[in-house]
Amino acid sequence: MDLTIENRQIKPAVVNLFQFEDGTTTLNFTLDSYIHDDTVDLRNYKAYAVTSVNGHIDMTELESDYDDEADKLVLSWKVREYSLREEGHVLFQIVFKENADDGENTGVYHTYKAVIICRESIEVDERIVSDYPTLLKQWLDRINQLAGGADKGFFYIPYGETIPPTERLDGTLYWQWENEENTAGHFEDDDGNVLTFSQFKEKTKYLPNQDLLGEMTNSESADQHYITAGSAIKNAPIKNSYCLVRQYDSESTNRFIQIVQVPDGNNVVRTFVRCVTGHKDYGIEKVGEWRELATDDDLNAIRDELAPKASPAFTGTPTAPTPAESSNTTHISTTAWVKNLLKKYLPLTGGTITGDVTAEKKLTVEGALAANGGLVLGNGDNITTTADRTAAVTICSGEQYDTDPSLSLFPMESTTPSKGGFILRAGSNMKHFKGLPDGSLTWDGKNIALSVNGVNADANGEINITSVTKATQDGNGKVIADTYATKTDVAALTTRVTTNETNIAKKANDSVVVKLTGNQTVAGVKTFSSSPKAPTASATSNDTTVATTAWVTSKFNALLTALEENV
Repeated sequence: MDLTIENRQIKPAVVNLFQFEDGTTTLNFTLDSYIHDDTVDLRNYKAYAVTSVNGHIDMTELESDYDDEADKLVLSWKVREYSLREEGHVLFQIVFKENADDGENTGVYHTYKAVIICRESIEVDERIVSDYPTLLKQWLDRINQLAGGADKGFFYIPYGETIPPTERLDGTLYWQWENEENTAGHFEDDDGNVLTFSQFKEKTKYLPNQDLLGEMTNSESADQHYITAGSAIKNAPIKNSYCLVRQYDSESTNRFIQIVQVPDGNNVVRTFVRCVTGHKDYGIEKVGEWRELATDDDLNAIRDELAPKASPAFTGTPTAPTPAESSNTTHISTTAWVKNLLKKYLPLTGGTITGDVTAEKKLTVEGALAANGGLVLGNGDNITTTADRTAAVTICSGEQYDTDPSLSLFPMESTTPSKGGFILRAGSNMKHFKGLPDGSLTWDGKNIALSVNGVNADANGEINITSVTKATQDGNGKVIADTYATKTDVAALTTRVTTNETNIAKKANDSVVVKLTGNQTVAGVKTFSSSPKAPTASATSNDTTVATTAWVTSKFNALLTALEENV
């Protein structure tokens, strides 16, 4: 039967087979892709069919064939009787694991679950001998034979189904599942009665101090359920003094499945399972390790520690496969991928640029030219805001071209007055040194002389004048013609200036001399070399006016006249 696996879904998802078939049906699975998650090549791993029969897990290794021409991986599963031992629904899925050691190593891929509907039949290996006249009688004898082997174990009744008492085998124990998850149920006898603990004890075989591995080779206990207790229990999953053992075997297989349920000190039942390879008639070949099944509480605790699919919050140091360097997908970017990408870019400090560098917009490198500034390279509106600087490239030692020392270069394509020239700014005082393609140079708007009377400056910037026109001067030494003065003329002019400065220095300061006219206040003591003269005050004067000898004589004569008259 041909099946496909697309996006981990098995199609068709339901397969119909008959109970107890053994190798009569082969399921061929063709994968849509043998590359999983872009990194895992499934051709390098072992493939298994994992089945679940009434909660019991089994695993069968599959044959793998790679079709090179079609570039497809095909898996083949010859379904054996062991997988079809019980009537009902058999859940299965395809799993790829790292190796074949009991299939216990890490899985790398698994499909979604599919279903085998196992229809009721008889074991093909249990042939009915034709010693009776009718097939019906052979069936009746077979049923009676099975009824006599009540100690072989018990039958599972799926949830929602039942087995009428008339169809049950005498002396056989039945387990009725009570929910779809197969996590709860109860025992019933062959009459359909729900068994209490005491009833169960009567119908369950008790074997004291058993060797659990030894019972696998005991024909009476190789395929049965039993309880063992005591201090000498051997080959148990953990040390215990009481456990329930369930063992499954078939005449057509060489594998035993052993399930042990052990109550711990808190009476919490722990379940363990293992597989044993061998045959009860030839001895045990290989014993698998015990695996403990998780309880709902264990699963919930694990689930609480797992990261959710949506917005997980990881701790520690999570890892992921490194994508290809050219990846442009939703894959996780690892640090290795980011570092490989960053090799194409300059770091914040250091680094070397090779090839041409084009700055379409502003490029700023802080601290490159000044301790408190940086380097700004760019063009257009990113650097300049005035019309005459449009499309300029500016190098600035600070943050602002118009307040910090800067150099602007203007392309010939510019329509501004400065096209093809440069402007060197001397800082916040905005003194400009400007040069244009026509050869003109200005400093602060004033032209800089490049030659004098046709004589160019030398390498040191000096202009050596060897011949000039003599200046015309008037009688006072003033140049009256638009001509150049000689050194002699300059020397004569210097002498005249010095003489004038001397004469000017002799003139008294108006504010500190006594004038011939006008009112003044004279301070300090004045010493005269001869008697000074002053106007005679009026006879009636009685103030601070200077008294001349004439004024005093007049006043004295008048006083004498008055005295003589009075005498």
